[in-house]
Amino acid sequence: MKLCFGCGKVTTGRPAYCHNCGKTYDVKLCPRGHVCSRSANVCSECGSKELSTPQPRVPLLLRPLLFLLSHLVGIALLVALVLFVGVFIHKLFVDPNGLFPLMCIGLYLCLAFFIWMLLPNFLRKGIARLVSRKGHKH
Repeated sequence: MKLCFGCGKVTTGRPAYCHNCGKTYDVKLCPRGHVCSRSANVCSECGSKELSTPQPRVPLLLRPLLFLLSHLVGIALLVALVLFVGVFIHKLFVDPNGLFPLMCIGLYLCLAFFIWMLLPNFLRKGIARLVSRKGHKH
């Protein structure tokens, strides 16, 4: 899945062009499909001057935010695990009799994080986009 910064639409798969506006992602392509840099005026392989228009560059200040949004679920699971460890250690010293339910919660958190890490990148990004969209609707 790729997000076009020209029109704001998401295209599934590994597309070379945005299906909505026709712009390419971070490169220019000639009619034969040769990949050229954003600054190229002529294809370096075939010499064609007909190059595609790439999407606008992502602003430098927006890149960290996009990185965090694309990794939102993983970061949330990691934060939950760190908080869980703190609560578990506190409970271990204060009242060690009620640790079994807490251990079960920890096991589920670890399994969720492990499964998240095993997921292919395109699934993780898709889930992260779904989560971020649901957050915007409320």
